[in-house]
Amino acid sequence: MSDPAVLLEVEDLSVDFELRGVSVNAIQSVSLKVSAGETVGIVGESGSGKSVTSLAIMGLIREPGFLRSGAVRIFGQDMLKLSSRQRRKYLGRDIAMIFQEPTESLNPVFTIAQQIDEALKRHGGMNRTQRINRTLELMKIVGMPGPEKTLRSWPHQLSGGMNQRVMIAMAVACNPSLLIADEPTTALDVTVQEQILHLLHKLQQENNMGMIFITHDLSVVSTIADKIIVMYAGQVVEICATNDLFQQALHPYTEALLKSLPENYSRTNKRMDSIKGSQPGAGETLPGCRFQPRCTYARERCRQQAPALNTIENYSSRTVRCFYPLVSDNDTGNT
Repeated sequence: MSDPAVLLEVEDLSVDFELRGVSVNAIQSVSLKVSAGETVGIVGESGSGKSVTSLAIMGLIREPGFLRSGAVRIFGQDMLKLSSRQRRKYLGRDIAMIFQEPTESLNPVFTIAQQIDEALKRHGGMNRTQRINRTLELMKIVGMPGPEKTLRSWPHQLSGGMNQRVMIAMAVACNPSLLIADEPTTALDVTVQEQILHLLHKLQQENNMGMIFITHDLSVVSTIADKIIVMYAGQVVEICATNDLFQQALHPYTEALLKSLPENYSRTNKRMDSIKGSQPGAGETLPGCRFQPRCTYARERCRQQAPALNTIENYSSRTVRCFYPLVSDNDTGNT
């Protein structure tokens, strides 16, 4: 990699799933970069390919899924060219992940202390006393009330917010350079959600950690991400700085997401907008643009041809997958 600040570089990543003898595309040609201290948000509806992208980066795609193409470079090392054993040296130490459902990711038959200790044993290079001290330190770092009691507990004895803090503690136990957080605030109430976001931001700043933050909620990602990648039906449809996206969406799907935010209607009597229709189903192939059946701006070309990602130079070099981005007539400088 030419830029030493770049922690992760994903290039042309595509994943398929084999269903009833037919290959179904889950994500197509996803590319992204994450630098030290940077947060990249990935947003989109459920089924847009966000979680599959994160699992592919971690090398955790299992049958019937398989990698069709792409490269995932961490510090310049292509993880996809490594064996499972070689890849495990990086996972947890250099790159870690907070999974979507903590209650499903934590082992119900082991205490919290045992599960954190296992992560430290695998990568930490510590003796037992050091691991015990580090485990207690991690509980305090993530703001766990009653840390000693929590460590003696099983996952089912903790609340959703406490389990999420445990997952964060396990993820940052070995001070990874890159953290992937997959819907870390889902199913948490607003107060706990804010606490988790604040905690992640604090940990990132203290360790200059890069982060990929995955969510379906644009209002959440607006508070934490430096850059946003919008995904639809397995494709990246827009990439831009967070502030730019909220000032003006260039892809019709991004505009529709912004219009459906509840806070836009909290002080008015207007009915909240929604995106009509649904994403293409598994194995469903459509001619042209994948969003065109739901797009209010679709034209005949959109129904016949598939658009590529293009750069709009006059809009801070933003990247959009659309033949007719939402720009003024004089600002369509595609490259």
